Amino acid sequence: MDLINGTSKVLIVDDDTDSRNLILAILEPFAFDMVTAENGHDGFEKFIEWQPSLIITDLQMPVMDGLELIKRIRSAGSIVPIMVISGAGVLLPEATLLGANVVFDKPFVIDEVVASFNKLLG
Repeated sequence: MDLINGTSKVLIVDDDTDSRNLILAILEPFAFDMVTAENGHDGFEKFIEWQPSLIITDLQMPVMDGLELIKRIRSAGSIVPIMVISGAGVLLPEATLLGANVVFDKPFVIDEVVASFNKLLG
């Protein structure tokens, strides 16, 4: 797990501002360093430059979708935990096959997401 000043780094990739803000609000009490991206392309660039401890991504986004983002991260040899939170329920199994550690369909149960988040970061 990568740490900065004792704090885990979380990358949130989602094209929907409300979804990004909701995830930021859920994680705010944990005092993690967080950065966001609006699509998979920007998310991959931030992954390379920032080396997060955890990635939370949507699947359906413009420019590059979440499935391609997962493929590129895993192709780069990274084992960083990836959590998918998406309304694209039919794509969730494919996300798991590509290397996502945990998948949630929207709407999701906040307590379940937080429990998985804690588990992924140990």
